[in-house]
Formats: sequence, C-alpha cells, structure tokens
Amino acid sequence: MLRDLEGPMRRNVALTLLVATAFIGASVAAQSKRTPGRWTPPRTPDGQPDVQGIWTNATITPFERPANLRDKAFLTEAEAEAFERQAATRREEDGPPRPGDVGSYNQFWFDSGDRVVSTRRTSLVIEPPDGRVPLRPEAEAARNYTSAHEGDSYEFMSVWDRCITRGAPGGMFPAGYNNAYQIVQTPGYVVIHYEMIHEARIIP
Repeated sequence: MLRDLEGPMRRNVALTLLVATAFIGASVAAQSKRTPGRWTPPRTPDGQPDVQGIWTNATITPFERPANLRDKAFLTEAEAEAFERQAATRREEDGPPRPGDVGSYNQFWFDSGDRVVSTRRTSLVIEPPDGRVPLRPEAEAARNYTSAHEGDSYEFMSVWDRCITRGAPGGMFPAGYNNAYQIVQTPGYVVIHYEMIHEARIIP
C-alpha cells in the first residue's frame, strides 16, 4: 500500500516545488521591475508641510573657513574622520582653569556635536567662495571697540551675553551648547522655540 502511494506522493511534492519555484521567480521578477514609490511628506491638518518636531544643528564644522583651509571647500572622507577624532580628543582634554581664571562650564555641559556636516564642507559659510564673511570697515571698527570695552558696562555686552536674544539669523547658527530647536505649527504660523535663551520666533 505504501509502495502504491509512493509514486503519487513524489509527483505531488515535485509539482508543489515546481509551482513554488515559479511563484517565487515571478514575485522576484515583479519586484525588480517595480519602480520605487515617491515619498509623500506629512502634512498638517490645514494642508501645510509638517516640519514639527525637535531638531538640532549641532556640528563641529566651523561657521567660517579656517585660514589654513583657505582654498579647500571640502574635506575628504579621511580628513573628515581625522577632524572628528581631533574634536573628540579636545573634549577629553578638559583640565582645570589656569590660575586666576574663574573658569566656566566644563565639557560635560557642552553639546557642540561630534560630526562635520554631511557634505564635508569646511565651513557653514559657502558664499563668498573663500568661506569667510567680509566685514565692512565700519562694522569691524565698531566690533573691536565694543570688545575692548565690554567689561566697562552692560551696554557694551551683546544681547546674547545678557541672555536677551541671539537675534536673527544668529539664533539659527550652531553654538557651543543648547543647539536644539522645537518647531510647532498652527494655522497660519510657524513657531521656532530655541533651546538657547528659550526664546520663540513666530513666523506668519
């Protein structure tokens, strides 16, 4: 009896494997021909692009291009890795303040990031091509005068030092710490709440 069933069973198993193989092959072929779908960004209930959430712009890429990289707009992958290692080493070398220096925050409180920007640019400034902001002579003179007298009165201190505001667009630039932003949207408005100084910028 078992011998009588052996032939049909083998044929059934073989047929099953053949059908399964054909199905899998057709499925793989269909997937290979399928074009990737377009990403649909989320939207708010009133139909605006939804950019709400907690964001950070912490990066070790400097705002302006360092003088030793004057003619270099981008780092190589190896140079970027070396730059990140150097930044990590500096954070670990958090020694006591020099005699007479009351000190400031130690590295535990800083969150300046540990990576360069994804493009590996050598500065956040991309125009002019040298990656440095050209200062007008009168603005540079005013800055130097204020810096020389900032200990004389609060009037010479920046509004950032006085914890009033970082201003615009300065508030969107990375700093040594407090680089988080919360974005909230309501119908007709976008609110950017800065971690630094905890101020809110309301944009109609």
